[in-house]
Amino acid sequence: MRVISDAQINKLLLPLKARGVEDFQRVLYTALAKYHGDHTLIPERIVVNRPELDAVHFFMPTFSDRVGIKTLGGSKKGFEGAVMIMDENTGILKGVLSARAITGFRTALCSTIPLMKFIDRDARDQVMTVFGNGLQAYWHVKLTLELFPSYFKKVQIAVRSVNDKSKELLDRLQNEYPQVEFPLDDEKEVDLSTSNVIYGCVPSTEPRILFDKLGIDNHKVFISIIGSYKPHMFEVDDKIVQTAMSNGKIIVDSYDHTLHEAGELIKNNVTPQNCVEIGELENLTPADINGGSNLTLSKIVGLAIMDISVGNEILERAEKLDIGTVVEF
Repeated sequence: MRVISDAQINKLLLPLKARGVEDFQRVLYTALAKYHGDHTLIPERIVVNRPELDAVHFFMPTFSDRVGIKTLGGSKKGFEGAVMIMDENTGILKGVLSARAITGFRTALCSTIPLMKFIDRDARDQVMTVFGNGLQAYWHVKLTLELFPSYFKKVQIAVRSVNDKSKELLDRLQNEYPQVEFPLDDEKEVDLSTSNVIYGCVPSTEPRILFDKLGIDNHKVFISIIGSYKPHMFEVDDKIVQTAMSNGKIIVDSYDHTLHEAGELIKNNVTPQNCVEIGELENLTPADINGGSNLTLSKIVGLAIMDISVGNEILERAEKLDIGTVVEF
């Protein structure tokens, strides 16, 4: 059994360029396509929430090519967890991986799968805006810039307040991508009218991304929101949801999970008929989804099958490179 730390996972993921990201996209898409065909691949998760505990604990089993379970504990200090991968035929534990980097990476990877269809490939000097200053924001920006290295001139980082965490994100991105501008803005002041790609990575209880601030009359706008994961959370306003729904379909990772967890979709009575799952995108055209309009909306709540499929790929690569610690079990 191999134990792989967060630092070791980053060692595998951070050097990825476009082709490497696309390889991981294919792994993730294959798992999501299987899930689209059979929702029983993700059983009901178990939640332990007791008054004597300082954290809420989640246990999320799933099956892709391997059987696995993701554990997650949420406290005032944030979320911590692990990804455990078992042999699907014997139950032997093959690997235990830190969930920190995997969670941010696989979610951003999921956002970029539909982006491959909807980005304007004829436009250069595009603008990206990301709401948030954590690992999810970092990985969304990083993967997009790696996949489209000559497309973006500016990435706006929109935050509630400029603090040490947001400055750390800014410094990290500036060091990795010196050819790109990275203005750090108050989220209430950020200019969305020039943004081609917008990522919402904030667990907000009120909308941060507003329809009237978008520039859809002038160019295509792709929005992927991943921060709102409870019914009382909202990242985009009603008009964005209603416009995306009336023009075509909203992209989701799961009908079942997204429509029970995402506040924006629940409030606007979005049904499975108003959505397409990421696992069925391969057979659809952009017009099938957004009706030929300039607005495309994706909402991702995150599924354990993402962690297990991506985690298994990381485990196999780590085995080949002898990364991690092998222990008897």
